[in-house]
Amino acid sequence: RDLHLSLRRQRQMCIRDSLNTGNAISLTARGEDGSVTSIAAEDAIALAALTTGTITLDNDSGTFPTLVGSAADVATIYSSTQFHANGKSSSNVTISDAAGSILQAADLHTIVDGTDKLVTITNAATVTISGKAADITAVYAEAANSTTAAHNKISNLLATDVIITDLEVAAGTLEALV
Repeated sequence: RDLHLSLRRQRQMCIRDSLNTGNAISLTARGEDGSVTSIAAEDAIALAALTTGTITLDNDSGTFPTLVGSAADVATIYSSTQFHANGKSSSNVTISDAAGSILQAADLHTIVDGTDKLVTITNAATVTISGKAADITAVYAEAANSTTAAHNKISNLLATDVIITDLEVAAGTLEALV
C-alpha cells in the first residue's frame, strides 16, 4: 500500500514539474456543451509563466478562439514568441479594458499587426488611446466603421479620445487624425 502511495505522489510531482521543462502546451477553448468559447488573455499569460514551451491557442473546430482581455495583456501574447503564430494570427480579439482606461496605441498597433481578424474594443467610446502619433495613425488606419468588418480591422474606434505623447507633431499628421 505504501508503495502505491509513494508512486502516486511521485507521478503527481512529475506531472507538476513537467510544465517547467519546456513542453509544448495546446490550450483548447471549449464550453461545457462543446461549443467554441474564448480564451482570457490573462489566463494564457499565467499558463505561459509555467512553461518555456510553445503554447498553441485552439478551439478544436478548425478555427481559432477569440482572445479576450486588456489591451496590455493581449499585446503581451502577440509580442511573445512563446505563443504559436497560427493560434494568435487567426484569432479575433476583444479588448475589454474598463471605461475610463487609457490604452496604449503601441499595444493596439502590436495586436492589429499580429492578427488577420477583427479587433473589437468593447468600451471604445469611454476609453482614451495614448501614444506616439505614428502608432495612433497606424491604429486609426485600421479602424473600421462597422463591427462586422472581417479582417485586420479595429471596430468601435471612431469616437475614442486620443492623447498624443510626441513633443512635436507635423500638422499633416494631426490633420490625418481629425
